[in-house]
Amino acid sequence: MKLIHNERGAALVLVLLAVMVAGILGTVLASQILTAGTQATKSQNLNKAENLAKMGKEFFIQEISHLEEWQNQKSRFVNYLKTRTIDDDHSYSIRVLEIEESEQTVVTYESTGISGDTEEVLTGQVTISVSETWIDLINKEIPPDLEDFTEIHCETRPGPNRAKCDVDESGNVYLTGSYNITGRGNSNHEITIDGDLWVDGSIELGGNSSITINGFTYFENSRLFMNGSPYLLVNGDAYFDFSDVDFRGGDQTVIVTGNAYFVPSENQNLWLDAFCVVGQSNIQSLGEQECRLEGNGR
Repeated sequence: MKLIHNERGAALVLVLLAVMVAGILGTVLASQILTAGTQATKSQNLNKAENLAKMGKEFFIQEISHLEEWQNQKSRFVNYLKTRTIDDDHSYSIRVLEIEESEQTVVTYESTGISGDTEEVLTGQVTISVSETWIDLINKEIPPDLEDFTEIHCETRPGPNRAKCDVDESGNVYLTGSYNITGRGNSNHEITIDGDLWVDGSIELGGNSSITINGFTYFENSRLFMNGSPYLLVNGDAYFDFSDVDFRGGDQTVIVTGNAYFVPSENQNLWLDAFCVVGQSNIQSLGEQECRLEGNGR
């Protein structure tokens, strides 16, 4: 009896079975690769979002730390919300959640970092001391009650707006009108005030003249005119609210050995170079300087 073997049919079945197994394995492997890639992307986005949230916290802390005075600026943080965009897929935003005020002010905030479709939220708190700053103390040095002052003769040039000087028993001077002194030639016309000075008018210094104030100095919407090489020396703190500053020729100098606050005014940058402040100042280019009088043998 002859047996017939059809081996080609069996081989075809084996080939089809191998193709099916390879397809299944390929599908599983591709799925695993895609899953691993997605997980890696999510992990990367999560790390990036966390780093962006940390950047937001640092940004907010820096903004708070650079405040000159909290009480006058706290209103802008009540509904505070800021967003910084790095690119189309990356950004961070900061939002203030709560402000608690007592002996110390505590600001609670959250920073949200966004990377792609992933967000990471970090919360934080900033504690602000509400103790008085040097600016607070200067602002409290308001002009005094003139009932405690007595009018005296002002050593000034005559004119239509001649200055009126009042002094109290401590040597503090309150000046109104136009105070004008000039040192001519090689002579120095020097005035020394052994107390505080409040100015509500104008001071005009010319030639080699000078005024030294051994106390606090306050200019209230007043004018300062200097021509030639005069100087103004304040041995204490100063509050400058100028209606006008006019420096002409020569080498004018204004030195404050304490702290100085400048009320913002137009054309301020044209005359700030003549000022030197040993203590602190609200002007970025002034403060913590080494100041000395130069010229005219000083």
